[in-house]
Amino acid sequence: MPLKVPGADLDGVLKLDHMEDAKNILKFARRGRTAIVVGGGITALELVEGLASRGMKVHYLLRGDRYWSNVLDEQESKIVETQPSRGRREVAFSRRDR
Repeated sequence: MPLKVPGADLDGVLKLDHMEDAKNILKFARRGRTAIVVGGGITALELVEGLASRGMKVHYLLRGDRYWSNVLDEQESKIVETQPSRGRREVAFSRRDR
């Protein structure tokens, strides 16, 4: 299913739903480049760590005020958020008041 958001057709804007998507991401994953990962699930977290381990600077964008707040307690979330990535990962949260 194609990604349907403004800018989704720009070069380097990728999604991860299938194995072919993963292969496409790996084509763009190069040491010294920057990636932005959006999503709060395990797959996104693994992608962040994988890209960082390839030498990429990764900005990880999450909705809410902490990682996986509906599953983990505050202390557990902090462990995930501060997990070392050799300085190549930045986590940013977006909180929208309802």
